[in-house]
Amino acid sequence: MGALVVPPAEPQGRHPMRRRLARNVFFSGGANVWAMIVSVVSLPLMLRGLGATGFGLWVLVETFSAGRGWLSIADLGVRVATSAEVSRHHSLGDATGASRVMSSSLALLAGTGVVCGALVAGLGPLWLPSLFGAPQALHGQMTVAILALGARVPFEMLSEGTFASLEGLQRIDVARTADAAQRTMVTAAAAAAALLTSNLGVVGEASLATTILGLLVALALLVHQQRLEPPSWAALRTVFGFGWVVGGSRIFSVVHHNMDRLIVGVILGPALVSLVEIATQVQNGVDAVLSAAEAPVVPAAAWLAARSSVAQLRELLFRGTKYAVLVSMPLIVGAALLAHPLVSTWVGSRYSAADNLIPLAMAFMLMMAPVRVGSLMLTAVGRARDVLRPFALATVINLTASVLLVIVMGVAGTFIGTLIGTAVLVVPLARMASREVGSTYRDLIRTSILPAVLPAALLAAVLLLLPVLGLEGRALLVTGAVGGGALYCATAVLVSLSPAERRDLWSMVRRLPAPAASGG
Repeated sequence: MGALVVPPAEPQGRHPMRRRLARNVFFSGGANVWAMIVSVVSLPLMLRGLGATGFGLWVLVETFSAGRGWLSIADLGVRVATSAEVSRHHSLGDATGASRVMSSSLALLAGTGVVCGALVAGLGPLWLPSLFGAPQALHGQMTVAILALGARVPFEMLSEGTFASLEGLQRIDVARTADAAQRTMVTAAAAAAALLTSNLGVVGEASLATTILGLLVALALLVHQQRLEPPSWAALRTVFGFGWVVGGSRIFSVVHHNMDRLIVGVILGPALVSLVEIATQVQNGVDAVLSAAEAPVVPAAAWLAARSSVAQLRELLFRGTKYAVLVSMPLIVGAALLAHPLVSTWVGSRYSAADNLIPLAMAFMLMMAPVRVGSLMLTAVGRARDVLRPFALATVINLTASVLLVIVMGVAGTFIGTLIGTAVLVVPLARMASREVGSTYRDLIRTSILPAVLPAALLAAVLLLLPVLGLEGRALLVTGAVGGGALYCATAVLVSLSPAERRDLWSMVRRLPAPAASGG
């Protein structure tokens, strides 16, 4: 694990942890917003190139990816464990230990990726086309896409390990920028291949090539930050021992991201998967912004836990949750109330059935936004086993309810099933996180959630008023986004943020061009 040395001093200046948190949120938000924009632009292009059925089949194939698909479970929580362990060693000045954790994690992920990729390539072409009801004319193209996905899996896992290592070094700005660059290359290549060839197989091959290119860029950035030592069995055991418990809590997230598509594809057919994907992409946009507020949590919590800084852990929970709720709330409210003009402007009235799915997807984000920072903090400080129990219960309820409801209600049933499962999860997580930092969940609500109510209510009032004034379609969408968004931001800054929080954010903005401080 490396020799124990005197921990390095905190960066100089007032409240360095607060500025580091705000800086990391800023860079994470920028990268995630860019990735969201790329997804928004690419989805109608993919629909145009592949058609509803071809696009639905592509989405179903992608549910088995190692980035956000079912195979992301196979990393056994190594990404979160890597970020936490690297951060812990880094906080104690143990560069060699941090380096061995990184190289050991990458070796573990590479091996796991090769095995999983071989299974996908070997079994996928035999089962998946018939399982998803692919037309006979698309069987060959789908087989090529599945084989390309199998080859892509180990490179995706290595990419995730590389990003986690950079986050553990407190270089979340670099990690998120590299992640966004890779997503941009993969998405742009897939959309171009779809438009030019209308061929699922070519789309899969383009995604494979750009994933490899993105990994090479990320590895170069990591090596520039920290020289990698050879892997060690001790580091491997530590990461795996921590990670497999963390991996259990990821199941709910992975199930939520992929189950709706899979259930609809198997029961209702691939064409209707396009409706699920439209609503899911809107949800992913909110999730991308929310993830920006969460990105610093695991490395920061591990850092503070290593120093037994309970007071700063409390501040991390309260302030991190507050930022997460504030930045996600305008997107949640806006997408829910502007679903109709959003869908008609974005992908056309042909897919208007997605109008009713988007508010359901936003309801899920509304329930999860206040507790995701707390769940990540608990994981980073060693409470992953406790987090696993409510996640496991929620996942079982989610899966059961979704399967039953989609048969009765159609596509909307999968989203309602997710809401039922999530309702079981929220309160236990909020209580557990609050107790960990010596507080109560009522304090969490008062400090981190209630400040977002007024700006969200004003935004909702504006968006409900605009149609009464005669606005519709694109005019309603633009006016609501610009005018309502400006009102929300002004109210949030002036009312929801305290003077100290405004000073910290302003200080962070002024310091952005400067090199990162030690550990930041």
